[in-house]
Amino acid sequence: MLSRDCRKVGLTNAGKDFLVEARKVLAAAENAVETARRSARGETGTLRIGSFVNGVGAFSPSC
Repeated sequence: MLSRDCRKVGLTNAGKDFLVEARKVLAAAENAVETARRSARGETGTLRIGSFVNGVGAFSPSC
């Protein structure tokens, strides 16, 4: 994954491809940590709020 000569060290094509995927893995790990922190603070989940109007009269026009 590395190519070396007397003056420099660089990535081979396989090394470049690996680096792209490794960065994705690290970003996903950071996202997982942040998700866990938000969950611990109670910032995730679903909140459903509903109401029921008793009877239909509230939606009927008064004539």
